[in-house]
Parts: sequence; structure tokens; C-alpha cells
Amino acid sequence: MWYCLWPVSLDTQLETNIQQALAANAIQNSRSFSTQLLIDANNHIFAVLFWYMVLGPIGAIGYRLVSELVRLKTNEQTD
Repeated sequence: MWYCLWPVSLDTQLETNIQQALAANAIQNSRSFSTQLLIDANNHIFAVLFWYMVLGPIGAIGYRLVSELVRLKTNEQTD
């Protein structure tokens, strides 16, 4: 269950987002930055807890597997 919640630390993800925003000089657009932060929090915490409450540990693991597969497929298509 712990891995489903924290496969990548939110701190690490936040630092990555900040570095990308600084590189793109987009830190001034705080709305897009905060939106991305909320999306990351949803993907890492809220969605996992929701599926855990609905289907138990199998739901949390299933959500994380599907989420990682989508992320890998997206990264594969952009490369």
C-alpha cells in the first residue's frame, strides 16, 4: 500500500516541476503551476486512497499499475 501512495516522492515531483517552470520561465504563471501541483497530488494520494476505499488494496494497486502504464506509454510516444 505504501508503494501505491509514494512511488515517487511529492517533494521530488515538486522540485522537478519547479525546475521545469524556471527553465521555461513559466513560474510567473502560478495558475498552471498550482494546477500541476494539484494534479500530482491527486495522482499520488487522493486517487489511490479513493480506489483503496472502493476496492481495497487490489483497487489501490490496480490504479497505480494503470497509472504507471499510461505514464510509460506517454513517455514512449514522446521519445
